[in-house]
Formats: sequence, structure tokens, C-alpha cells
Amino acid sequence: MEKLRAEKAVGQRETHEKIDAVLEHMLENGVEIGSGKDAIVFRVDLASLPKPERHLLVENGVIDPREETDAIALKILKIYDPGLGDYEFQMQKKAREILAAETGAVKVPDTTMARHQKVGDEVKNSLNARGGSIEKEVEMVIMDYIDGPDLGKMMYDFVLREMNYDESYIADLTYSQKEQLVGQELGFERPDLESAQTPEEKESAQAITFDRNEEKLLKYLKKKGFTLPLIFEKLDNAIRALNRNGIYHNDLHKQNIMIDSRGEVYIIDFGRAGSEKRKDGIADTMFSKRWRTLNQTEADEQNAIRAKEKTRIEELKKKLMAHPTKKEQINSFISDILNNGTATIEREFARSRGDDIRFEYFLIMLLIAREAGATEGKLVDAFMSTLKEKDLRPFERNKIQKYKNYLATLPN
Repeated sequence: MEKLRAEKAVGQRETHEKIDAVLEHMLENGVEIGSGKDAIVFRVDLASLPKPERHLLVENGVIDPREETDAIALKILKIYDPGLGDYEFQMQKKAREILAAETGAVKVPDTTMARHQKVGDEVKNSLNARGGSIEKEVEMVIMDYIDGPDLGKMMYDFVLREMNYDESYIADLTYSQKEQLVGQELGFERPDLESAQTPEEKESAQAITFDRNEEKLLKYLKKKGFTLPLIFEKLDNAIRALNRNGIYHNDLHKQNIMIDSRGEVYIIDFGRAGSEKRKDGIADTMFSKRWRTLNQTEADEQNAIRAKEKTRIEELKKKLMAHPTKKEQINSFISDILNNGTATIEREFARSRGDDIRFEYFLIMLLIAREAGATEGKLVDAFMSTLKEKDLRPFERNKIQKYKNYLATLPN
């Protein structure tokens, strides 16, 4: 019995060593297709492996039998940290299961396994030259390869074409090279890390700069007529489903959304995912908020802004009328208008000048007074028509225009 157990252990060790050798060979011959803060990603063509090696991987659950001739992506953690690869593997697996049960949602690539992998000096040196910090082992996640670009690549390729870069030249550039060229053309900023005193201040500086650069890219793409595929409803459905089930991606940016050759949309990279929103992470809903406007006309954007402002004004009205003291003040204001006419409105207008909160409160009182009755409404409209002759601050002019836009949505 002991002999059998010893033979079995030897057999398992030999199999493990053979798998290590095959995976290391895959790494040596894989094509780097991306890198980020935490990982280097390789594309490996399984069809190039000899049949015995493919069979060994299938037999030991490293790859699925149906995937013997497919390409898969190997995700190599740049800084080795025990458990980090397995954590991402588990989060991505859970996210995939959640979204597989959802209709009208984007997908998550299938993950085969997470694995600690011993590597030789040649592979170690190659990975460290790419930004890794590896000694004897790496930790990898093996997952489906998505045959298509991420949205960041789509956007940068579009900008470079618009700037008359040759197509073959664009194709040979890495993502970081494309980002650098686009950044030079559009005037991307660099974060001011020298004046940052703490890691939190550095993260804040990087986040602020990232947002500014994304805004510059958005404005350029919109000006040039770039549109995204109709992904936002599916993406928002996926985010809601994941959040309901206790998963927040926390890093949903343009490189982590991919579209395959059939038009299927995928969320990738769950290394920062967790059961809570991270304070230092990107809000899951930010992607749609930022990029949805690419598919909107100027009229669509204006209508969306006005609809949002209308909702805000109506919520303010309800809030004030639900407050006993404020409601009493508003009713007193309306009563004074009936007794003293526009003199009451002029008095309150003068009191509100120079105070943004009080000025908006004054405008809300005007709206409520206008709805109170025909007489009050006529007096309010008469006063509103005189405002263009008054010396108004930019804030006051802006707010008055928004309230006029709101009035235009009301029935006559």
C-alpha cells in the first residue's frame, strides 16, 4: 500500500513537472497582447502545441476538451503575491456565473484555472523586463481569449487614423505607444506626483489627471463623429446584476471592455473587484456616464440635460413643500403677492442677491407661486420678463435660464 502511494505521488509530481514545462513553453512562445498595473497578458495558440502536450493539458483540467484547438489568454501577475491570482480567478468565475443567468447583459470570459507556476531564468528575465517582479514563480489565470479589440484600442486607432498615421504603422504599435501618440496630439496631462506627499494624494492626482485626459479624448472623438457599438444598455444591465449579487468591478475603464469578432461584449479584469465599492476605484457606473454621449446628437444631449434639470427642480419643490417651516414661508409669500403685487417679488429678489442657495430658493418660490393661481402666475411672468434688464451674476443668469427651460416644458 505504501509502495502504491509512493508511486502515485511520484507520478503526480512527474505530471506536475510536465505541465509546468508545457506552460513555460507556452509562455516562451506566447504573444504579448497587453499589460497593466497588475498583469501581463499573452495570447497562446493551442493548435501550435503537439497533440500529446494538448492532451496532457486537457487530461489534467488545464484546458477544456472543447478548447484544444482554440486560443486562450494567459494572465501573468506582474508582482507575485500568493493568492492574488486565485482571488481574481474566483471573482471572475463568480461574475461569469451571475451574468450567464442574465438576459440582455454583457458577458465575462470563461476562466479555466488559477495556477502557481515555476519558471526558468529565461522566462523570469523576460517577464521582469516587461515590468514584473518575479523570482522563481509566477501566478497565472488561464481564461478564454477574446478575439477582438478593447474599446481603448478602438478609440486610439480611430484618433491615429484621423491624424493620417499609416494603417500598418498603427497595427504594429503597442497600446502604450498608441496612448502616448494620442496623448501628444491631444495634449494629455501628466499627474503632478512630485508635490503629492502621501500615497492617497498620489492616487488622487492620478485620478484627476485620468479624468481630464478622458474628457479631452471624449471631446475629440465626438467632434470627429466616432460612435460606439450599442453596448450601454447591456453593460448597465450587467453592472446592476453584479452589484445586486455583491460584486463591484471597481476598475471599469475603456481597456476592460472588449468586443469580439461576432460583436459580443465582455467585461474583463476582476483584479480590483470586491463586495464593496472601493474609495480608490472607478465607479462601475462611470463608464456609461462618460462615454454614452458619443452616441448622442447635440439635441439628444440638450434634451437629456433639460430632463435631468427638470427632475431636480421638481424634487426641490417637493422637498420645500414637505418642510413645515418652508411651506409656511412660501404660502406667506404667495399671500403677499396677492396683496402687494410685484413689489413683494422685487423685495424677495433683492434679498436673495449674492447668495446662491437663497437665490435658487427664491426661484423655487416663484414657480410654486406661479402654479398657485392665475393672478399670481401673471405677476410672476411679468417679473420674469424684466430680469434680462437687470444686472445679474453669471450664476443667476444660468439658473434663470434653467428655470425658463423648465417653464417651457409645462402645459400652457
